[in-house]
Amino acid sequence: MSLDRAEFDRLLASVLAQLGFQLDSHQADMLYKHYQLLGRWSRRINLTSISDPEKVVFRHFGESLAVAKLIGPGVGRVVDIGAGAGFPGVPVAVCWPHRQVTLVESAGKKAVFLKEIERIQPNLTVYEGRFEQYQGQAEWAIMRAVGASGVETQVRKVAQWLAFIGSAAKAFEVARQFGLAEIEERSVPWDARTVIVSGEIIARARST
Repeated sequence: MSLDRAEFDRLLASVLAQLGFQLDSHQADMLYKHYQLLGRWSRRINLTSISDPEKVVFRHFGESLAVAKLIGPGVGRVVDIGAGAGFPGVPVAVCWPHRQVTLVESAGKKAVFLKEIERIQPNLTVYEGRFEQYQGQAEWAIMRAVGASGVETQVRKVAQWLAFIGSAAKAFEVARQFGLAEIEERSVPWDARTVIVSGEIIARARST
């Protein structure tokens, strides 16, 4: 996993053009720093199964930027459940600096990696532990390619809206589990098999 800055920027520009999204130079700098840290740490611990540099940009950064575009700007907190290598939470934090983003990760080594990024991204916080013990509140809960079983009750307590990105089958399974209100569905432009589903969490909708 090794791209120089020019190669990374070229691939990132392709992602952004397909999404119809824009970033400033500082935001692009932060995404490249995340990429560099990911490469260095992946030599020591298993952060991602994807090693092809182009796939890393499109699958990890691109899909995360698609989630960021869906959420949009604002000041409401975002919680990334099972953040792993920081996707989609880190790019969401980079895109929307006025949102506080919490990365929830129970695996100790991955949490240590995420704390490296926390040091350089002011609106980012790492919660090391199981999501079931997380006591914060958020406007959005975001999940990427992780199972929802066992966390539904806690998500309903914590967040008002949910966005999930993954395979179409997994995304629709999650949407059914949560019974999201007014579900919005979209695929990423470069891979129709990868779908984002989002909507208001019904338990929250009924309590307002």
